[in-house]
Amino acid sequence: FDLLYTNRSNGMKIPALLLKQLYTFNSLKNVEGGVQFALKNRLSDATLTGIRAISINGVAIDLSVVELRMADGTTMPAKHVSVDHSVEFALRTSVVIHCAIDFLEEGKYSISITVDVQPFGPLVLDVEDGLYSEQKNRTSIPRDGADDYAPGIIATRQKFVEEYTGVTFDH
Repeated sequence: FDLLYTNRSNGMKIPALLLKQLYTFNSLKNVEGGVQFALKNRLSDATLTGIRAISINGVAIDLSVVELRMADGTTMPAKHVSVDHSVEFALRTSVVIHCAIDFLEEGKYSISITVDVQPFGPLVLDVEDGLYSEQKNRTSIPRDGADDYAPGIIATRQKFVEEYTGVTFDH
C-alpha cells in the first residue's frame, strides 16, 4: 500500500488510494483562458490553508496564474490561499483549479498537487487524467462537475437510464 503522506507532527498516514478520491477524473479540460481540472472533497470536512505546488507532466505551473473557483461562484488566486485566507473545503464540495496556461494537446497527463490542509497538514496528490476531444454521436451518462450527487442530476441520470434501456425503475 503506497503511502504518499506522513504528517510528522502526529504520525498520521494517508494512503495514496484515498487521496486520489479528491480528484475528479475526466475533469481535465482546455477552457477559455487556459486549462482546468476539479477536486471534490469525498473524505472529510477540511480547510485549504495553502497551495504549495501544481505540476502537469512534471512541469511546474507558476501559482500566479492559478485560480481556485468555488461552487458558489467565488474565486481566489492560489497564491493568496494561506492560514489567514483559508478556503473551507467541506465534505461534498468541489473546487475547480484554473491554470492560465497554453492549451494542452490531446493525451494522458500526470498531475501533481501539493496543498496544506487542516487538520491533515501537507498533502501530495498525484493522479493521471486524459484530455480527449468529444466524440460526436457518443452516448454518455449525464454528469454535473460541481455536485454529481445532487438530487437534480441523480434524477436526470435515472431518466437517462430509463430512456436508454427502456426499463422503468421502481424505487
